[in-house]
Order: sequence, then C-alpha cells, then structure tokens
Amino acid sequence: MKRGMLGAGTLFLVLIGALALLAVGWGLWSKTLRVEGTVRTGDFDARWVDVSTNDPPSAPTPSPDPCTDPNPNDCDYPPKDVGSCDAWVDPQNDQLLHVKIENAYPSYECTITASVKNSGTIPFNILVDGFSAAPELDIECTPPSGQVDPDQTATGSCWVHVKQEAKERSEYEASATLCVAQWNENPDIEECLAAAGQSEPTPTPVP
Repeated sequence: MKRGMLGAGTLFLVLIGALALLAVGWGLWSKTLRVEGTVRTGDFDARWVDVSTNDPPSAPTPSPDPCTDPNPNDCDYPPKDVGSCDAWVDPQNDQLLHVKIENAYPSYECTITASVKNSGTIPFNILVDGFSAAPELDIECTPPSGQVDPDQTATGSCWVHVKQEAKERSEYEASATLCVAQWNENPDIEECLAAAGQSEPTPTPVP
C-alpha cells in the first residue's frame, strides 16, 4: 500500500462523519413567534351641566324673590321681584361655573342647582374642598357626591342668603372647589387637587 492512501475502513468512517455533519447542519427547522400589544387608556373628564337658579334674571314672567325655610326672617315681608340670581357654565371652560347675584339686599336669598357629568369613559368619585364665603353671606350646600359612571350625572345645590351685616353698593365673593378622582382610588382632597395640578382654585373674573 502506498503512503498517503486511506484504507477502506478509514474512508468509511470519514463518510459517516460527513453525513452526520450534514444532518446537524440541515436538520434544524425553526419558526419565530412574536407577541405585539397596545394599551389604550381611557378618557377622564368631568364638566358642569344643567345649571339653574330659582330666581333667574331672564324669567319670562317676573316672580317674587324667593323666600324659603332656611331664611331667618321667616318670609314675613310682602312678595316683590327685586333681586336676581344667575348661574351659567363658562363658554370657554366647562369645568368652571359662574354665579352672579344682582341687586341683592339683606335677607335676599336664592338657590343654585347644577350637575357634574362624567363626559369621559372612566368612572370617578367626587371630593369636595369645602366652601368659602364672605362673612356677610350664609351658604348651605348639598354638593354633588358619590361615584359617577360614564355619561351619568350627580346633582347638587347651594342656598345663598345675604345677611343683615351686608352693606349697600358692596360686592361679596364666595367660592367652592370640587375634585374628581378615578373610581379605584381614594385620595384626600389635597392629593386630588395636587394630582390635578391645582393646589387651590384660580379665581376667574365674572363678567
């Protein structure tokens, strides 16, 4: 046998090894499976709706100024249409409610009624920051409260009474702040206002 020549047995083993390598190189079948997802958040929104008073200035027929049970003067004076009480949602900001009482006098009173509507897609809870008013005014409120589902409303009202200490040709201010938080959270009012980016209400001039 010449040098450099492989024996039949050796050649057979080389061929078997080559076939094994081919099997390893071409016997792997594979597929790639992927997961792609999108999370879309809902719309969180609230606004004032259905605003009214019991002594509007635009009443088609003049009516006597209101006098109801909380009034300390017991409504013992003759009925007369003197003052007026108006309320409306700001046309540029439906989260702002204006109230304007004109030609008021001691013992004048009126009641403002309004609803908070859930105009988004996420239920919310209503929190109340309280009410502030000049000492010449009495205010008793039943604010909107509870949990409000999308497209539903919660209604509240405030009774405003001008006290005997009020001076003529004077202007007195009152304000209130409500905050709404998503239904599955239970913040206090400070946390709610901070999350809304408003630590205290920003006054807006009433026209």
